[in-house]
Amino acid sequence: MLEQFISEVEEVLGCSLKEYREGSVRFYAPVVRRVVSASDVVFYNPRMEFSRDVSVCLVHAYYKTIGKEMDLCEPLASCGVRVVRWACEVPEIRSIVAGDVNPRAVFLANVNATLNCVLDKVKVFRGDANLLLDTCLSRGHRFDVVDIDPFGSPVHFIDAAIRVLKKEGGLLCATATDMQPLCGIHEEACLRKYGGMPLRTEYCHEIAVRLLIGAITLTASRCDAGVRVLFSHSSDHYVRTYLLVSKGVSEADKSLRGVGYILHCFNCDNRKVMKLLSTPVQDLKCELCGSKMKVAGPLWCGELWDRDFVDTARAIAEDSKRAPNRRLVKMLSLITSELDGPPTYYDLHSISDSEGLNSPSTSRIVGLLREKGFFASPTHFKGTCVRTTADIRTIRSLIKRSS
Repeated sequence: MLEQFISEVEEVLGCSLKEYREGSVRFYAPVVRRVVSASDVVFYNPRMEFSRDVSVCLVHAYYKTIGKEMDLCEPLASCGVRVVRWACEVPEIRSIVAGDVNPRAVFLANVNATLNCVLDKVKVFRGDANLLLDTCLSRGHRFDVVDIDPFGSPVHFIDAAIRVLKKEGGLLCATATDMQPLCGIHEEACLRKYGGMPLRTEYCHEIAVRLLIGAITLTASRCDAGVRVLFSHSSDHYVRTYLLVSKGVSEADKSLRGVGYILHCFNCDNRKVMKLLSTPVQDLKCELCGSKMKVAGPLWCGELWDRDFVDTARAIAEDSKRAPNRRLVKMLSLITSELDGPPTYYDLHSISDSEGLNSPSTSRIVGLLREKGFFASPTHFKGTCVRTTADIRTIRSLIKRSS
């Protein structure tokens, strides 16, 4: 019976389907090719499974913070795997509005919702993402959570997403997969999309997260709203952030204080954070070597995580009643260790190579830095890196001593 039904669906879609499993759900999507692109009949990327694992955990954690049933929106749903997983794995969700501009995607998303028996919660519509969000707003339908997960940059959808959140605020989730601009390979594209300059440094993925949050913060301020970062991460080929949006001019002004610049010296690897947008950054010289420092930003200079929220998410991920996701638990453990640290991190391999030395273990350097009274931790961004309050001279000295 099911085989006949799927055969009929394939005939309608004009492509072969494959059964996949993620979390507690099974669903159908086009057979994945070696290169997944936005031109596929219905876009499905199995490499983003971990992103969906994280989003299920964090949406559940958000429920724990608000304590009421939630209404969610995913305006770029494609085959619907994220919304089906939400509906099946987060029982506190009351309703989900999903959409996609591709009629085949809408059809398949409804098929997957039907197969997982969640049509009572999930409604999928055809249409442009911004139009769907604006239509919901015009009809008085607002959401507790809006998730923007596009192919490329999410900035084109942020304005509409913020406005459709409930009047008291809500959770905005955003993914960016255009890592070449964000990591400094295409500077003009980054400036055009995100309104800030990137830098090609060893911590470019953190700069990418901060550029994304900075762009969202500035967009929110134009909507008289402020943001508080609950969670961010860099995984595989993308960065993603979860922001608590609060409506009001005072909230907007408050969050703007977290926007500024990161200055980096490419001569000695020194770096400096300047938090205020109004601070002049021209012709600043490195206090260690006197070289001219390059500037990244404007971008978010504040915290990338909220401790209480991370603790809540970690408890959910480690819950023995569920099947623990080892990768998720490991990431949350690393983030717990680094969330009180300063912006930017140091790549021990890169520093060791510049000195012609063998790189010591991350745990070794972290231990030595802590013995000297500095904050130090590994980082989820990269296994060979250390987040610390120590400066580059101290780190170089410890590497030389340990080699």
